[in-house]
Amino acid sequence: MLEMEYQGADFGDGRLTARLGLLGARVAQSPERPLPQLMATEAELAAAYRFLNNDRVPVDRLLAPHVQATRLRAALAPEVLVLHDTTTLTFGGTTRRGLQSANDGESQSCFAHLSLCATQAPRDVLGLLRLADFLHPPRESQASSGKAARNARRRARPKAKRVSRRWWDGILSTQKTLGDVCLPIHVTDCEADDYDLFARLWKAHLRFVIRANHDRVVFLDGGRQFLSRALLEVPAVSQREVQLSARRRKREPAARKKHPPREARTALVEIGAARVELPRTRDASKSLPKTIELNLVCVREPDPPAGAEPIEWRLWTSEPIETQEQILRVVDIYLRRWLIEDYIKALKSGCRVQERELESRKALIRLVGLMAPVAWHMLRIRDWARMEPSRPVGELLPASMMEVLRQASVRRPLPEHPTVQETFLAIAGLGGHLKHNGPPGFLVLARGYHELLRLHCGAVLGRQADALRLCSPTAFPGDV
Repeated sequence: MLEMEYQGADFGDGRLTARLGLLGARVAQSPERPLPQLMATEAELAAAYRFLNNDRVPVDRLLAPHVQATRLRAALAPEVLVLHDTTTLTFGGTTRRGLQSANDGESQSCFAHLSLCATQAPRDVLGLLRLADFLHPPRESQASSGKAARNARRRARPKAKRVSRRWWDGILSTQKTLGDVCLPIHVTDCEADDYDLFARLWKAHLRFVIRANHDRVVFLDGGRQFLSRALLEVPAVSQREVQLSARRRKREPAARKKHPPREARTALVEIGAARVELPRTRDASKSLPKTIELNLVCVREPDPPAGAEPIEWRLWTSEPIETQEQILRVVDIYLRRWLIEDYIKALKSGCRVQERELESRKALIRLVGLMAPVAWHMLRIRDWARMEPSRPVGELLPASMMEVLRQASVRRPLPEHPTVQETFLAIAGLGGHLKHNGPPGFLVLARGYHELLRLHCGAVLGRQADALRLCSPTAFPGDV
């Protein structure tokens, strides 16, 4: 089933296409294991390393079968979201080619920008549409120059060469991939708050929900003021509860300040909306409009618990906000953005992409692309179990695999017609999950899924061996 996400890549060389199919089958069986344990022979391992270090294997072509399958799934969906995010990939050691030194001085890193396709209702994750890697330019020390000089140099750098350009590149690329299949809604966090991006989206008539980051000057009801002050005049039209996930302590000081750690909790928030006019910023391209009008949805927590940081989201959007239902819909769309963070967690924890012993950035990114469909499948199983626990499991796993799972699930016996939730917990049980430990994480799910695939593979080989023995002219009567 998952192997189909690796079939049909076009590298201009049939051997490379076949190699991708074999590697896909191997990583699907055991995504958390290192390559030497995944490959059956020394020759297979050497071929895997050659494939991952081959410059004729660009990551977009490696991902092409999965992207095409994602596109076909999107064509059947009533409404499609494309969730964009950037993550840091950190690898141990300091001698890998093409990476930059991490802050700890003992490891190296690069950045990956991902675009994940999903649906809003019914909730489903459809697959990855794009993976791109990049490096940040060297940081200037605080002592080397003043803040004003650094900002001036940043503004003088062409927009096309700025790291912030990745958001527009990702949106443009995924729009091209989806083509006339659908007109998706692009969803990002506050890093994408940029006038150039808003203006390009506005001119192209693209749909989006982007969380605000800057307290920029805006026009509201004819008056010019800072956004934070203008929003005080926007009345709340609704209240609702939102579930906040736990947030671990970040490594980087800047990230810790921006996203401090927190406990999981339920927040009661007020929600309002307004039509806001944005003037062009000083560093924006002069070819863009002097002003644009966007809708803004404001989510604020009037009475947070003692010691907790109050929730305040300002969501720039192209979606209509004329009714309470439309306003709440924008909030629901933004809440789906957390799905891409879970996808990144599946890559890092379930597939352990940061623990791979490859010697160059290009090879490591190819391996991330190789693991991308596996992370999607993990997330899909978990998402279906949470969102649609009573959904029939026939859409998730083939009948032969379900039969193996039924026989192997001694700890959690499966009923005759199991649901996704029951199947999910049975797989996690194979990985060592205990009921009192709470919902299973990606690592235990990966172990359980690997064990299921191993048992299924053994069952298939056993049936093939039985068939060969029965058909063999040298078989003895006692063998039958």
